[in-house]
Amino acid sequence: MLLVPFFGWVVLRFGSSMLAGTPDQTWRIWACTLFAIASVSDFIDGLIARRCNMQSQLGAYLDPFADKMLLLTAIIFMAQYTEGWWQMPLWFMIIVVARDVLIIYGVWLLKTKRKPIYFAPHWSGKLSTGLQITVISLYLLQWLQLGFITTVLASIFTVWSGVVYFLYGWGVLHQPSEDDESHQPLFKFGSDNH
Repeated sequence: MLLVPFFGWVVLRFGSSMLAGTPDQTWRIWACTLFAIASVSDFIDGLIARRCNMQSQLGAYLDPFADKMLLLTAIIFMAQYTEGWWQMPLWFMIIVVARDVLIIYGVWLLKTKRKPIYFAPHWSGKLSTGLQITVISLYLLQWLQLGFITTVLASIFTVWSGVVYFLYGWGVLHQPSEDDESHQPLFKFGSDNH
């Protein structure tokens, strides 16, 4: 999460230099480096947490939140330079952001109505995330043709996973609400045992 603002800044700097007609490749190299460090550190962090049995509820919320921050920052910022070097389609950004906003709203809605949410990530969601990472990487490396093809695939699976999560949420919405004893809040920090 700490790397995300710096990554966003260097992306904007390179995009601006491209639009000005004087592309500074140093900013692009920095963007590639920061994106790689953030992605690898996220993988290592998860691996250590699983291997050393150091998983926590806070970590379970923060890890996907950090992933989303990185991906959305990259996609939103890079899509702003459609006429410049990035050439990441604006419609791709709209699809990704719309799906994530709907999922967040759905989780909030289900929790406010005290509906039980016990749902492991669907394979289509994992695949769409992997494809989104690939799309960003390809654009950062300036492999634009392959990047566009991958963007189309990522869009298909992003929409697919959104439909899967929507159907799951729709089903949960019609289930009985949890009572006070079984209800789990959306965020829970610390321990109840004092």
